[in-house]
Amino acid sequence: MDQVALIESLLKEHCIDFDKYEFESFPPPDSFWTNHNLIRCKNIFLRDNHGKNHFLVIIDYYKKLDIKKLQEIVGRGSLTFASEKRLKKYLDLKPGMISVFGILNDNEKHVKVIIDKDLNQDKRLSFIPNVKGQLLSVSFEGIIKFIKKTDHQYESINLL
Repeated sequence: MDQVALIESLLKEHCIDFDKYEFESFPPPDSFWTNHNLIRCKNIFLRDNHGKNHFLVIIDYYKKLDIKKLQEIVGRGSLTFASEKRLKKYLDLKPGMISVFGILNDNEKHVKVIIDKDLNQDKRLSFIPNVKGQLLSVSFEGIIKFIKKTDHQYESINLL
């Protein structure tokens, strides 16, 4: 089963409502998110200065992450972007394809998910389902339910 089919199957199995969008050119124009009442999410893969802790941070695409504030919140020293090698090892993803759905590939539950509380709105969140040219949209509650079903640690906190 391919990644998208697996993700869709899991969402259906756990009664998580989602919508699927496909595009010939990606990403779609900014108006797409407004017209569909979606929040475009940015997914950032970070590691601590010892390389022992990894974090998948989810924020609004149009907002800037305050890494200093995040460092204080997680209390793991300085944080930096994880390398392409680590991205492959822990989430089995390529740069540009980072998404919350990558935690399905983290069988050892090594990655902690941090999601910005500001994403908890009436709008749905949009994510690449590990395949370019496609998007899945899910409610904030739905994505929290998905994360819980994978048994990953997560925190929903104010990042901005």
